[in-house]
Amino acid sequence: MTIATPRAYELFGDVCFAGRRNRAFTRLAELSGAQAGDHVLDVGCGTGYLTRHIAARVGPDGAVNRSGPLAAGSGLRPPQEATRGQRPLHLPGGHR
Repeated sequence: MTIATPRAYELFGDVCFAGRRNRAFTRLAELSGAQAGDHVLDVGCGTGYLTRHIAARVGPDGAVNRSGPLAAGSGLRPPQEATRGQRPLHLPGGHR
């Protein structure tokens, strides 16, 4: 089964974590090792739930670039600090 819409993805996540999603993702962000000023690439970020937690850790001097099909179509905007300082990523083979 594929969860193809951002709203369904978020609802599925809320149900699966039984009200503990924020706590779990805060802990994941801590375990990532991201620190103030870091630049982070969140590949396959879904709707950006973890991205927002990482952005809080890297702060205004850092940046989080997110990628994934749900990110583009989610209609959800990451907080200002999640996009500040983003730069285009130039990957081998012309991928972005």
